[in-house]
Amino acid sequence: MDRAGDLSAGETAMGRRGPQKTPTAILERRGSWRAKARKNEPKPKSGRPVWPADLRGKPYAVAQREWRRIVPILEAMGTLATADRSVLVDYCLSWQQFCQATREAAHGGLTTMTDKGNLVLNPAFSALMKLRGHLLKAAREFGLSPASRAGVTVTDKDDVDENKARYFRTA
Repeated sequence: MDRAGDLSAGETAMGRRGPQKTPTAILERRGSWRAKARKNEPKPKSGRPVWPADLRGKPYAVAQREWRRIVPILEAMGTLATADRSVLVDYCLSWQQFCQATREAAHGGLTTMTDKGNLVLNPAFSALMKLRGHLLKAAREFGLSPASRAGVTVTDKDDVDENKARYFRTA
């Protein structure tokens, strides 16, 4: 795909350099000034996305259970928007595949014998390691790892320091 017409000054077609930006919702929870500096960032409607109708039934049961488990947690964290559906579905499907690969790797062991008698890493274990990495990346998108939510604090509006309130406007 040619993005040449969509590039900003100093940006190459390879993508942006450096670490990913911290989501604004997480910056807001931290009380960071950077959240307010992002004036032109799209602000999707916060709320609960809906599980896709074409991914229902027994083949997706594990993913749907993970969806029902994780959505209330993300809502409580204040980091979920309706626009996050595809990323959240990807996370839940990755969880399902991770669970399946875990069962298969446990059943077959870490290594297996080839037709020629060579001992090799079990393909299910290799898949498990790849899925684990993908699952962790998807989890970080929502602040679901200790490192990705480090520094996120939630304060009640009633807990505002009176001395600070004199100098800083509170919502």
